[in-house]
Amino acid sequence: HSQGQPRLEFLSENFKVIATARDPSSATALNELASASHGRVEVLPLDVTVDRSVDAFVSSVNSKYNQVDFFIYNAGIMGQRSPITTINKEDLLDTFTTNAYAPIHL
Repeated sequence: HSQGQPRLEFLSENFKVIATARDPSSATALNELASASHGRVEVLPLDVTVDRSVDAFVSSVNSKYNQVDFFIYNAGIMGQRSPITTINKEDLLDTFTTNAYAPIHL
C-alpha cells in the first residue's frame, strides 16, 4: 500500500469502519474504499477543530451504533517549523486543538 492510501486488511475481518474527513466529497481514496467495501466503510464529515462538527459526528455515531470497539485518531498537524518566539497565537491554538484537545474531546 502506498503512503496516504487506506489499508484494506480490516475488510477481510468483517469490521465496520467509520472514516472521517473534513470534506468527505474531496476524500477520493476513502470514497473509493467505501464503494468497494460492501457497506462496511462509511465516510462521515468531521472537523476536530469545530465543536459543532464534533457534536454532529458523535451524535450520528451514537444514533447508528450500540458501541465503538476501536477508535483510531489519525489527525494531527505540526504547524510551521519556526522559533517558538515567532509562532502566532492562532497557529498555536489550532495545533493544540487538533493534537491534544480533539482526541480527548471525541
